[in-house]
Amino acid sequence: MEAKPNEDFFLGNPSKRSNSLHFLLLVLGLFVTTNSSAQSIDLGTLSASNIQASSEASLEYRATEVFNGETFIANDGWIAETDVVQSLSWDFNPYANTQVNTEDFDLIQFSLTIYTGFSVIDDLNSFSLRVAGADEAFSSAVTNFDSLSSVQNYFFENTKTLAISSDASGLITAENPTQETLNQTVHSIVFLAPHTTRRIQLVTPIDEDGFPSIYLINEIETSAVAVPEPSTYALVLGVSILGLSIYFRKKRNP
Repeated sequence: MEAKPNEDFFLGNPSKRSNSLHFLLLVLGLFVTTNSSAQSIDLGTLSASNIQASSEASLEYRATEVFNGETFIANDGWIAETDVVQSLSWDFNPYANTQVNTEDFDLIQFSLTIYTGFSVIDDLNSFSLRVAGADEAFSSAVTNFDSLSSVQNYFFENTKTLAISSDASGLITAENPTQETLNQTVHSIVFLAPHTTRRIQLVTPIDEDGFPSIYLINEIETSAVAVPEPSTYALVLGVSILGLSIYFRKKRNP
C-alpha cells in the first residue's frame, strides 16, 4: 500500500504549519549563527620577533623600528635602497593572544597595515609578500589577496585614495603618491595563508624606471584571524539535519 504524505503537515491547519515553519527557521538560524561564530577567531595584533633585513642603509633607520608601534614619527623606520632587491622579514606566534586548539584551524587570514614615507623620503609602492613555517625557507610569493587598499595622508587632514593591484607573480603595485610635505602612504593587505605560518617576508624589486633612490617603511602592523577547517562546518550542518530529522519523525509518530 502506497504511503501517503503527512497531510497534517503539508495541508493541515495554518497554525500547525506555522509552528513547523517557525521551528525550521529556528534550526536554520541556529545553524547560521553557530556557523558564523565558528567561522573565525580573532587572534589580535601579533608581536614581531627575529626581525631581519637584507641591508640597512642608515644606522638611524633600523629594521627593528618598523615594529616599535610608532606610526607617525618622521625619523623612525627602516630605509632601503632601490638599486638592489631588498627584503624585510619577521617571525610571530599567531596564537600568542588566545588559547585555541591549532589543529582545529586550516587557514589564517593575515591583515598587514604598512605605513611608509612619513618624511621627505620616498614611499614604498611596489613589493611582494612571502610566508613560511617556523623552520621553513621562504618560497614563492603570495598571489591571492582578499583585499588591497592604499591611501595617502598629507598635511594630517587630507586623504587621497590610491590605485593598487597585484599581478600573477604576486607583485603588488600602488599608485605613486603625490609628493607632499609630511605625507604618508598606508597600504592595507589581506590574504590567507596556512595555519602553520610563522614568518612573513616583504620583498621589494629593483627600481628600473629611474635613478636609484631610497624608501622608508615607518611601521608594519600584523593582525590575524583563524579560519576553521571545512569539517567544522560539516559537523554543525550534520547536527542541524539530525535535529530536523528527529523533529519530523516525532511529528509523524506522536
